[in-house]
Amino acid sequence: MNSTRQRIAAAALAAALVAIALLSAGCDLPAVAAQAGPRDPFTARIQGGEGLVVELKGLAHGHRAGSTARFELALRNDGTKPWQGRYCLTLVGRSLPVATLAAGELNLEPGVGEAYTIEAPLPADLAAGCYGLALVLPERLASVTTITVGEGAEPCSESWPAPACP
Repeated sequence: MNSTRQRIAAAALAAALVAIALLSAGCDLPAVAAQAGPRDPFTARIQGGEGLVVELKGLAHGHRAGSTARFELALRNDGTKPWQGRYCLTLVGRSLPVATLAAGELNLEPGVGEAYTIEAPLPADLAAGCYGLALVLPERLASVTTITVGEGAEPCSESWPAPACP
């Protein structure tokens, strides 16, 4: 009789542990679902004059107004002369710049590369929709990649204004 009680107690304990595990997992599901969805990583690789190679990586979708967007910027001087200049990363709307997300000075010797992680706060009043993420190295190169902000943004086929650093 004692072994029957022990088996019942063990079964009840096992059932309680399973129930707790399922409830805990169920509580985590909404947070995971909110982060899920198409984020589509992008890589823009641009070759400028005189051996300059630039690569920008990030997510094309899933950005939120007021949050921080993260991008990876890598530059390499494959040329034979030092390269000095500046860069800026701006967010552009259909007809004008919306915000400067990052800017900096560069000084690359031949054969040298630098990499940056850019954590850029997006404006809190940014409307949901399509934006151009413009990387500009004045007098060297400019590239615009389309990103979306907000939930359920439709696919974009925008043409962006010529980007410039402020």
